[in-house]
Amino acid sequence: MSEAGVPKKPVFIALLVVAACAVAFVIHLRGPDSAAAYATIVPPVLAGVAVAANALHGFLSRHSRPSESAAKKEAFARKLREYTQGTLIRGEDFPKKYAKRHHAYQEGRLLPPRRYLDTFIAMYEEIDSSSRGTVAEKMLRAWQDAHDAISRKHRSLLIGVGIPSFFFAIAAILGLYFYTYRPPVSTWTRQLAGPVDGRPFVVGSSVYVASDGGDVYDLDASTGRINWKANVGHYGDSSPYVSNGILYIGSRDSGNVYALEAATGKSIWAYHTHSIIESSPVVADGLVYIGSEDGRVYALKPSNGQLLWQRYVGGPVEGVPAISQGKVYVGSMTSNHKAGYVSALKAETGDIVWQEPTGPIDHSSPFVADEKVYVGSTNRRVYQLSAVTGRIRWISPTAGAVDSNPTVVNGDLYIGDNDGNLYVLNAATGTAAGTYETSYYVSSNPVVHKGIVYFGSDDDNIYALTATTDPTYVWKHLTGGHVECEAWVTGAGALFIGSDDGKVYALNATTGR
Repeated sequence: MSEAGVPKKPVFIALLVVAACAVAFVIHLRGPDSAAAYATIVPPVLAGVAVAANALHGFLSRHSRPSESAAKKEAFARKLREYTQGTLIRGEDFPKKYAKRHHAYQEGRLLPPRRYLDTFIAMYEEIDSSSRGTVAEKMLRAWQDAHDAISRKHRSLLIGVGIPSFFFAIAAILGLYFYTYRPPVSTWTRQLAGPVDGRPFVVGSSVYVASDGGDVYDLDASTGRINWKANVGHYGDSSPYVSNGILYIGSRDSGNVYALEAATGKSIWAYHTHSIIESSPVVADGLVYIGSEDGRVYALKPSNGQLLWQRYVGGPVEGVPAISQGKVYVGSMTSNHKAGYVSALKAETGDIVWQEPTGPIDHSSPFVADEKVYVGSTNRRVYQLSAVTGRIRWISPTAGAVDSNPTVVNGDLYIGDNDGNLYVLNAATGTAAGTYETSYYVSSNPVVHKGIVYFGSDDDNIYALTATTDPTYVWKHLTGGHVECEAWVTGAGALFIGSDDGKVYALNATTGR
């Protein structure tokens, strides 16, 4: 208790609550789904308990009566009476500390703890009325006045700090619970008109996907219900891409790029290239980039499909362009499928920055990270090139042709081949760190999410492995057809993927069910 008679404990508790919740919030920003984030429930819970305990202590101290023995009360009352009457000198019979406190009480400078007040009153009442001197009356009056003052201050502080702190702690507990809580993932399958080889694209509650029958769908992410369906001619392997409410996709029907309203499926525009399109569009820096079997890369205006530039890169482009630091990186192969190139173009103009010969690059798309370009080839090779100069830095052999896209996470490169393997390579050196063998082609693009790598295989399974240098089995899910599709995994733990059986699967990414 301070000299002013204001309890400090509620202030300390309030600061404890604020600090605990601040720490919890910071940890949640770093990783709301981690185990550490769940552990941040503990500090605000403890703070809330402390506030509640403090409030309960205050309530009990105001309403309880001290348990003092009658003999102790009588002895103290006698000494107090004798001292106030001047018949007892300060000494061993009435220690100095009692006399010092007595005068402090008398002058109103020191207040007794609340739990002693009733005891002092009771002791004073035991003194004969004839013996109650001025000093004792002043003492009692000072005690009572000071107690009234401290009660008012305590109530004000309890209302102003204690109660809000308590409810703030409760709100923090509930907020953290609902922030970390993840409701069960909705699982479903939806049969479409044909095989699904292109990656789904998820925006909010919509899953956009295309089937080989030429239909593009908007599916409800929770139920798989079809919100709308639109036809874009003969669809191949192109995956939809959604940006600013517009869905873009390529098609085999004479090589058109389509733009649809994402909300309704209504056509906005179509741009005709010179050949069929297996490449998927990507939107970056206000432009739509896509490759074509005519050997060109196109840059279109998103709003109306106006051509801004096109550039021939030596042969068909079936992979997805990669955009990084003002450059567009694409892989291509010659018409005889015996050679290929990795090309870097200026994103604004399409001018060639560099072009490096490699093996033929079919469906594998470049992956760019840390000024390095990674790509797979059908000549059973994985390449790393300098993103600045195009110089080949290393080549790593595989057992089969590579149509899968590479992905690099924490210094490890994941990629599949047509011999049924998922490879883990050291991204810096290209040396093989580990493999996992399936029973058929792995042309699906691996996706790494929260320490798990997801991919499909032509053995009809969807796989989940630990994303380590020695990947181990987590789960697999059998479908009714080859799985060449790339998975889409949401932060809520839902996995969406298609199969050649014509179905879209929504699974729990943790369990595979």
